[in-house]
Amino acid sequence: MSEIDIQITPQLLKDMGVWLGNEQVIPQELLDRLDDEQQRLNLISLLNTHWLTGAFTIKLKQHNAFEALDVEIKAYLEHLDLFYLQRNQNIKKEVIYACRVLTKADIPVMVIKGATGLFNGTFKPLSTRFMTDVDLLVPEHLQTKAIQALLNNGYWLEQDEMDVAAVNHHHAPPLARDNQGLCCIEVHQWPIKKHHQAILSTKNTWLHAQKLTLTDELEVLQMSATDQVILSVAHCELSHRAFEHKQLDWRQLLNTMSLINRYNQSINWHDVESSFACAGQKHVLDAHLHIIEHFFATTTPINSNTKHAQEHIQSSIDLLCDKQGRISPWQTLATVLKGYSKESIDVIYGADSYWSLTKGRLRHAARHLKMLSKPQYLTDFINRLRN
Repeated sequence: MSEIDIQITPQLLKDMGVWLGNEQVIPQELLDRLDDEQQRLNLISLLNTHWLTGAFTIKLKQHNAFEALDVEIKAYLEHLDLFYLQRNQNIKKEVIYACRVLTKADIPVMVIKGATGLFNGTFKPLSTRFMTDVDLLVPEHLQTKAIQALLNNGYWLEQDEMDVAAVNHHHAPPLARDNQGLCCIEVHQWPIKKHHQAILSTKNTWLHAQKLTLTDELEVLQMSATDQVILSVAHCELSHRAFEHKQLDWRQLLNTMSLINRYNQSINWHDVESSFACAGQKHVLDAHLHIIEHFFATTTPINSNTKHAQEHIQSSIDLLCDKQGRISPWQTLATVLKGYSKESIDVIYGADSYWSLTKGRLRHAARHLKMLSKPQYLTDFINRLRN
């Protein structure tokens, strides 16, 4: 079943949340819908769209619902679960390799974001989370040295001719290695985008860091439990603009829920709340936590059930069901035009004066015109508009 065949409904979204969340007992009506072939295919197709099939398979087994499925469905889910598991086992090896290179070069390194959960028990079993890139944070003044150390040990820059090395980006361009396209390494100088540092500063990230054991001989750093939650919310809702676009980023929502389940009492919720409140983004935190409570039955000490949060989740559900996951051409164009904002130009080219801002916008326009002159980029843009 292709993605376009999925009939996304509020009930389907609610069912997916229950299967992935912390419900102690699965209602009988959900089990009945799982027995219905069309509804089951809708659910699995939606899960596949968000790379959540591994987490779903684990929950089916935990609730003793797996064995009742058809043989073909069980084989299919087992195959994907094994694929997720083996992929993450190999990504763990990649993390160890890269961190060993940096440690030998006397560069402090902190594993951040999803890769941390492969080592600290957040994703247990490992197939719970589908991983893509590995994010490593190093001291800002050592970022260039770290990149060179990795380049000297088998990595190369994974860029094409139209990519730009952003001057104020929180991480460098991805580094690839001969690992059959398994993943790339992104070396960060800051844990989050520059203009969100008010929520999570680089200084405090290093100050709060804790030890993370990769092997018996290799120990690096990880973010504190509190900072991991802050980053998960900010990365989802602000960096990826899920809040702005009223998008339900299911994989990142599952990440936050997994962190809450893993750390529970170790999270300083007062610090989480004040980090967003002091930056004027408390409503964003409330919306994220309310979505997790609504779909995953996961609560926190923060009262996120505000009128604004209720309206946000309802608008997000309505938009998703109305558009069926498709992005309008106007939204695609708006995203392109947003790349000309002062904030975006500053990240890519630097914009510390009116002249540098103007110059950056002209460079950005020239880059877009050049991309449209190349068939592969033109075709990709047209396909995005047709989505």
